[in-house]
Amino acid sequence: MLSSCPQKNLGEIRRYSSFKSDEEFERMKKLNVEIFIENLFRDVGGDFNKPTKESLLKVLIELKNYALNFRKKEIVDKHFNEIKGLIDMLKN
Repeated sequence: MLSSCPQKNLGEIRRYSSFKSDEEFERMKKLNVEIFIENLFRDVGGDFNKPTKESLLKVLIELKNYALNFRKKEIVDKHFNEIKGLIDMLKN
């Protein structure tokens, strides 16, 4: 269900591209992640610009599953629960 990986091949992109500066490369990375998150909202049936509590939780679960490919489960679970706690405090 996950959209394309936001950080996939960034090392190769950096190595074989001609960014004018490190700042330009950082802007590209930020945009890449933003598009990834927008696509996740679309994938779960949510609206990136008008997220609901339900869509935020669905995206958070997708991000957790994605992060488990790169991070230790304990760290992912800790961050997931911290963010979920904030989402749980939102009004419906």
